[in-house]
Amino acid sequence: MQRRIRYILLLAIVLFSAGKAVAQLPMPDHVCIGDEKHYWVDSTASSGSTFKWKIDGVLVQTGLVDLFKYTWNTTGSYTLSVQELSSEGCQGLAQTGTVNVHSQITPTFIPIGPLCQNSVPPALPASSTNIPPITSTWSPATINTTIPGTTTYTFTPGAGQCAASVMINITILNGIHDTVAQTA
Repeated sequence: MQRRIRYILLLAIVLFSAGKAVAQLPMPDHVCIGDEKHYWVDSTASSGSTFKWKIDGVLVQTGLVDLFKYTWNTTGSYTLSVQELSSEGCQGLAQTGTVNVHSQITPTFIPIGPLCQNSVPPALPASSTNIPPITSTWSPATINTTIPGTTTYTFTPGAGQCAASVMINITILNGIHDTVAQTA
């Protein structure tokens, strides 16, 4: 009976002390070129552990740091992995995932204008003519035709679309000013 209790106790110690860190690698990950991404390990059970972070098998970072920050500067598909080495010298399984780095898209639009002073302007488009379309916000948000001249409107893409900001110029032409001459 004592032997059975000893084995149960030993099994419990092994099970509860073998807690491994779990990598936070939502995969596949899609990032835009130039983005800095943060990947981490849930280190509640990994006090004193060392972590090896690799991209396509090449060691990029190692140490007690369970947070990995990386700026993706080249388009392509990469394998990101992290492996824990516990303070007791036990090596965990490598956690891996794919990171797809996409190039930046330039939004395109049908030109607007020139417009006449005080005319009813069209609305700025809510999305680009790209396929698939890129959605965004504009600044300024609406076209003002009360003042002649050229105004620059900036299209700022929504998050996660790998698209560049674009500026368009819209020209407002001088209105026609009729003058009435009075005769005597």
